[in-house]
Amino acid sequence: MRDLFQRILSSRKTRLVLFVLHIVMMVMGFWVFGGRPSGDQATYIRLAEGLEQGTFSYWVGILEDPPLETYRTHGYPVFLWLVNQNITAARVAQNVLLLINLLLLLLWVGKGPNGPLKQNVLLLLLLPQFQLLHYAHEILPEAVMLPLCSAVAVVGMAPHSIRRSILLGVLIALAWWIRPVLLLFPLFVLLADLLLNRGADRWTALRADLITLVLFVLLAPLPFALWNLGAHGVFKPVPISGSSVISNMGFWQHRLPGYGSMHYFNYNYFGREFYPWVSDDEAAMHYAHYNEQWERIEAAATPFMSSSDKANIPIMEGSYPDLFVTRSARLTVALDSLIARETMASIRTEPGYYLATRAYTAIRLWITNINRPMERMVFRPEPGVRPMVGNAIGLKGRLGMLAPFLLSFVTFGIGGIFLLYCILRDRKRWHERRFALMLVLYIWVIHIPMAIQSRYTVPVHGIVIALITVAAVEYFLSAKKRVVGPSPTTP
Repeated sequence: MRDLFQRILSSRKTRLVLFVLHIVMMVMGFWVFGGRPSGDQATYIRLAEGLEQGTFSYWVGILEDPPLETYRTHGYPVFLWLVNQNITAARVAQNVLLLINLLLLLLWVGKGPNGPLKQNVLLLLLLPQFQLLHYAHEILPEAVMLPLCSAVAVVGMAPHSIRRSILLGVLIALAWWIRPVLLLFPLFVLLADLLLNRGADRWTALRADLITLVLFVLLAPLPFALWNLGAHGVFKPVPISGSSVISNMGFWQHRLPGYGSMHYFNYNYFGREFYPWVSDDEAAMHYAHYNEQWERIEAAATPFMSSSDKANIPIMEGSYPDLFVTRSARLTVALDSLIARETMASIRTEPGYYLATRAYTAIRLWITNINRPMERMVFRPEPGVRPMVGNAIGLKGRLGMLAPFLLSFVTFGIGGIFLLYCILRDRKRWHERRFALMLVLYIWVIHIPMAIQSRYTVPVHGIVIALITVAAVEYFLSAKKRVVGPSPTTP
């Protein structure tokens, strides 16, 4: 029976059928996932429209002197500009990128022994990954990051050469312009190679890593830091808004189930875990403390407000709730510092709670929550008013609630543990694939201090599933050899 399954999974016909199913699902995605805008869609589209007018701002045509962007890099808005800010064209292009990602992963797993078998297993494992289809239809950078991260991983696993180092530097730079979270990745790789390699291999790897690092800096963070200097008077290699506000949300997230905020990002809300960390009474108490903290932050930031902030912010908040408030550079930098100070004070007060939430976040970055529908969310403190959670209606509602959890639990929970076991079992073989593992580890660890958003790890979902595929095929074929024994040889 095992041999029969192996023959089926190794056949060209099976590969063709599975590939056609992927194409069919991509086409069906236009009906299943279309028509629901993401929370960031308006800002991204408006940034692309701003580029059309020669400026990097989504306030063009709204404010007389539109403030320049402080939250994002230019990459994804440029992608939207290239498709003429057309949402349908963007979705088509992102599905093409999803197909490119699939072909790239098939090319990688197909190399070496049992390539056809690995390719068919990969196609099979990727088939139910609806989250990839979902993001291919969202106006979010994840769909562009996905093939870029897969390309970075595949190129990074190639033998060291000048060509590899240059191509890697260009690819990481391109990915950085889409999402600057990769800022420290080339340095992380260099340090990891310093630890993981010995002798001549170490110096060969370090020379290659150094070329990649220098090229990356010249193509991505340095030009952006110079743009920041010209646009905002701040030499900074990432958006000047920083990440303190997301880290602050990460600290409070588990204590405010179903609550929202009118601070910094208006109408931003904290998700509700299936098993909340706090009772309703405790959540209400924490919400009061959260708003007190933000009152301190906003009071301390008031002296940094410019005349344009005082004139524009009320208009932005009152008339354009779908766009993020863009503050002056001075106020933006001051807020980032003040938020970081308050968050660090909270962490020092409750280090045990913080470490526990980070451990939980590390798991939840891969495993989707069982999301019950919210009947009421609370965005402002009101006496006696609390969030209200509902229940899924009917079989479709329950499946919609459970399926993402079960799929992610099996794929990245069980599959991830199995992959780790295979790596520890055969360290020498997996050392050759360390670059892909370093990318996955980096993307995972860099997001642990942040608020939980499963989409943060989506750019490496494809490469993780490809690695699980390779591990599974190698493991089961080696297990088969142990059972059957070595092939007889003729003396």
